Amino acid sequence: MSWYCPLPFNSISSDPAGYYALCCESDSSKIHCTNTTLSEFKNSDYMNTIRDGFLSDDPKSVPEIREACHQCISKEREGATSKRMRELKETTYTHYMELKLIGNICNYACIMCGPLSSSKIAEEKGMDLPKWSILSDEWWDDFDKISREYKCFKFSGGEPFMSPITKKILNRLIKSGRANEIDLQFNTNGSGSKKVIQRLLDNFKRVYIGFSIDAWGERNSIIRKHSTWEFTEDILWDYADLCRTNEHEHFSMSIHPCVSALNVGYLYEFEPFVKEACHLNNLVFSVSNTLAWPKEINIANLPLEVKAKYLKDNYKFLSNTSIVSNGEGVINLLQTESKNILGWSPEWIAKNVPDWKKWYPEYVWYE
Repeated sequence: MSWYCPLPFNSISSDPAGYYALCCESDSSKIHCTNTTLSEFKNSDYMNTIRDGFLSDDPKSVPEIREACHQCISKEREGATSKRMRELKETTYTHYMELKLIGNICNYACIMCGPLSSSKIAEEKGMDLPKWSILSDEWWDDFDKISREYKCFKFSGGEPFMSPITKKILNRLIKSGRANEIDLQFNTNGSGSKKVIQRLLDNFKRVYIGFSIDAWGERNSIIRKHSTWEFTEDILWDYADLCRTNEHEHFSMSIHPCVSALNVGYLYEFEPFVKEACHLNNLVFSVSNTLAWPKEINIANLPLEVKAKYLKDNYKFLSNTSIVSNGEGVINLLQTESKNILGWSPEWIAKNVPDWKKWYPEYVWYE
């Protein structure tokens, strides 16, 4: 097995539009949750082909794998750490359900995001997309059965704490009588209040928060449109307080930027907070999520001189393995000359970032 991925064997995933997928970063299948149950997808010809392919000598020669997994293939070619590589390295959860079918409902319009994952962006673009899927009784009955096979459920979207599907799934897991055996993971912008998280902690075995925050201070509000730094910082400290007051095995959090040309030069600005909070054994600052698309702000495509500046500014922080997780992947990207220099676009930043010269003066030279 030359290019193996465990995800088709140990997880079920979907995209915000309700199409099933191999993982949260793969291209989706053409199989939709409104006419196919989780069990049916798990045992489908598509998934059997994928699993057989990953057990072959050349998985990337299988058309279904090459199409679905092109983001991991591209990231690894660029020298970044892919989801496949992370899954092979991080074995915390070996069997889980990864649910994006909660929908695209979201209160932010992050400038690197799109309408599939943000109802706010869809509204601004005048697109009439459903904010979540309407699931049949058959689907829910099957969920009640197949969910017994899993002890970890991951939620992302969209913003999971805004979706009624999330609430319904959590209520059914509690009703099952086995919530105290279940771990929950949320990739969230902080829309779940401290009280909401505490209620989950009162019911479930363990709760993990992947806090989606892209920069320290007002730059985060520029990237995550419609957010405010005052709210973001308050909820960040609320979550950190839960790390202090709960047992280490019960609640954990990672600060999880989506690393792109919009923030890679300024990751070091997190250092004061991370140093203050890093004594908490269940709080991690992770830069494992490097953006692949849009290619115009993929850090792999940045000019070498810009990479050199960013590497100099951030090297000390990113190389401090005691407070930063997966920093070596970003360092590697900043040390590698672009193979696709035409992919990067300062024009994209000028078009999408208000007052861009204030926030990214290093790009003025390429105007």
